[in-house]
Amino acid sequence: MKIYTFEIIEVNDGAIKSLYTRAILESLPEWFGNNNALDEYVEKVAKLPYWAALDQDYRCIGFFAVKTHYGNIGDIYVCGVLPEYQNKGIGKKIDRDMGTVLLS
Repeated sequence: MKIYTFEIIEVNDGAIKSLYTRAILESLPEWFGNNNALDEYVEKVAKLPYWAALDQDYRCIGFFAVKTHYGNIGDIYVCGVLPEYQNKGIGKKIDRDMGTVLLS
C-alpha cells in the first residue's frame, strides 16, 4: 500500500486559488465538463475561504472552497481531488482541517 504525504494549507491569494481550482476541475471533466460553470467556479473561489492539499512537491492535489454564512457557518461551494489521489482520505482530511478552522 502506497503512503501519500500531503499537507493541508489555507490559501489566501485569490490568483493561486483560481489557478489550483482550474487545474483540479479540468482534470475532472465527468463532473465539471461545462466550461461556463468551470469558469464561474474559477472566478468565484478567489474571494472565498479556501484550503488546499499539497503533495511533497508542493503541487495542489485537492481543494475545498467554502461559502460562509453568518460568521462560521458555511457550505462547500466547490471541491475536488485529482483522480489519481481520490479515495485516499485527502478530501476527508481537508474537510476536517477546514471545519476545525471555521468552528474556532
